[in-house]
Amino acid sequence: MAARQSPEDDSVTFGCPLTGIPIHTLTCPALTAGLFCCVLRECIGRAGTRRGVGSAANDSAIRNAESAVKAVMLINGGATVLLLAFVGALAGQGKVQFGQLAGFADSLTWFASGVALSAVMAAFAYFTNYCIAGSASRMLKNWEQPYLHVTPRSKRWQRVGIIFHGAAIATGLGSLICFICGMISVRSAIVHLG
Repeated sequence: MAARQSPEDDSVTFGCPLTGIPIHTLTCPALTAGLFCCVLRECIGRAGTRRGVGSAANDSAIRNAESAVKAVMLINGGATVLLLAFVGALAGQGKVQFGQLAGFADSLTWFASGVALSAVMAAFAYFTNYCIAGSASRMLKNWEQPYLHVTPRSKRWQRVGIIFHGAAIATGLGSLICFICGMISVRSAIVHLG
């Protein structure tokens, strides 16, 4: 809606850029209307851009965390299934005795531990997101920049979230270490078969 001069008085009517609702002003109509619209657009643009970038980065971080959890669970779970199939095939063909297959038990333990750690990693990732949301919801909100202010409660939630985040990373690395140790153990067990 464009600004219109009222014939009865010196007021100017213009539409809000968001809602289109008419807004009236009496002081320096052209200047007030133009400044108000420019300031409002600028504030909305800045707030929307910051919120959009932060939201996109957060969504990307969550997707990457989900992918990491799936990856470590898949490699350890897949290794467990393949090891069981390999051992079953060896025992089924009668090429080795069951006593010789004991070396594979350590490998199976490593891979199963990797699966368990990846499940714990998923739980820590959930608690990390829960604490971040808890911190954001406990911030003081107002209409002046920076719009959100840290409170003691929001800071506590943020600290707990950081602890869970570190724990998720540590358990993810632990799951990868379990996979590597399991592969070394499989190699050792195969060498001892021959």
